[in-house]
Amino acid sequence: VEEVPNTLIGEVRGNAFRVGVYRTKSKKILKEFKSKLREKDADIKIKSQVLTASNVIFPEVSKDTLMSYGKVLEVSDTENDFYAIFMDNTKSLSAEDVAAFVAIKSFLFDFANEQSKEASEDLYKKESDNYKDLKIDLKSEIKDKEKAEKGIVKTKKKLVNTEFQLEKLNGISDITKDIIDKKESADKKIVNYKKDIRDMEYDIVESEKNQAELKKKISAAEKLVKEAKKAVNVYK
Repeated sequence: VEEVPNTLIGEVRGNAFRVGVYRTKSKKILKEFKSKLREKDADIKIKSQVLTASNVIFPEVSKDTLMSYGKVLEVSDTENDFYAIFMDNTKSLSAEDVAAFVAIKSFLFDFANEQSKEASEDLYKKESDNYKDLKIDLKSEIKDKEKAEKGIVKTKKKLVNTEFQLEKLNGISDITKDIIDKKESADKKIVNYKKDIRDMEYDIVESEKNQAELKKKISAAEKLVKEAKKAVNVYK
C-alpha cells in the first residue's frame, strides 16, 4: 500500500492510497470493497465505476465519521490497482497522519490480500481441473487406440478364416444354391472386414495425433498449475 498524492476519484481530488489486486475484475473489487465498508456502517453507492461512501465509522482513524472514495485502474490482464481516498471532514488523510495511515494501510492490505487470495485459489482450481480433464482425455485416447489395435487383430483373424473358407468354396465343382449363398456371404464379410480394418487403422492414426496434441496441452497445463500454485502460496 502506498500513498499517491493529488489523485482524482470521481469529482474528489486528494491523497489516495493505492494497492494492487491480483486477477480480480474491477467490478468485483468495488463490490467487495463496498461490502467491507458496510461492516463499518457506511452508506455507499457506486456510479460510473466510482465508489462513494459516507458515514464510515473507522475509530482507529478518527472519532468522527469519514467519507471514502474508491476507483480501480487496470494495470495488466492479471492485475488492477485500487485507489481509495479517506476524508476526515474536508481533509484527505495521508501518510503524515501516522496512526490513520497505519490503520488504513492495514485495512487496505488485508482487503487486497483477501481478494487476491480468493482469485488465486479460483485460478488454481480452474487450472488444476483443466489439467485433470486433459489427463483423462489422454487416458481415453490411449484406451481407444488399444481397443482399435485389438480390434484389428481379431478382425484380421476373421478375414483370414473367411478367405480360407471362400477358397474352399471356390474349389467345389458341384455348385448348388447353398454354395452360391455361402460364397456371396463370404464375399460380403471379406469386404466388411477389410473396411473395418481400414476404419480402425484410421482411428489409430487419429488417436496418435490426438495423443500428441494432448501431451503438448498437458505439458502447458502443468506449467500453468505450478504458476497458479505459486500465486496461491504468495497470499497464504
